[in-house]
Amino acid sequence: MLLHAAQNSPELRLPRAWTWPVPDGARLAHGAVLLLTAAVLAGAVTSKRSYRRTRLAVPGGIALIALDLTMITAVLTIAPAITWVLTTAIAASLTRIGIALRLVPRAL
Repeated sequence: MLLHAAQNSPELRLPRAWTWPVPDGARLAHGAVLLLTAAVLAGAVTSKRSYRRTRLAVPGGIALIALDLTMITAVLTIAPAITWVLTTAIAASLTRIGIALRLVPRAL
């Protein structure tokens, strides 16, 4: 019984979490939300006179923030080590989150 409890401890499971397979549904959902967000933001950017299309930036910005926060949380949870590449990617995501948080209220 004690051996079974030790095998299920987080200290033994988390260092190998990066080798776990990602469910296909999660990959598909993340990719679909990412593509939809990009399409919505592209539609909002290209509108010159349509206020309705410009307001699409609000849900697009919120989705972008949610995607960035989800990926930062996932990576920090399962990353085997913090590298300079990971640090740079997190800094870029946090910058994008900050810009989106500043600009979303303006579009309202």
